[in-house]
Amino acid sequence: MKSIVDDNLYYVGGVLIVGKVRLLCDFQHRYDEEGATVKELHTLVAVIDAEFDQSGRCIRFDTVEVQPVK
Repeated sequence: MKSIVDDNLYYVGGVLIVGKVRLLCDFQHRYDEEGATVKELHTLVAVIDAEFDQSGRCIRFDTVEVQPVK
């Protein structure tokens, strides 16, 4: 079973996310509170609750929090 999941997710494709899921999205933080570019970028993680319909389209998302990378 593990190889079916691994192969489809990483190599073949054909996997739809359907239903509710929590996503952890790494990103480079580039701006301060006033909107100016910061000199030293730092990585943060956005914790996002998302919901996908039966076709795999995102129909709802909510940013739960943004936190430093652990």
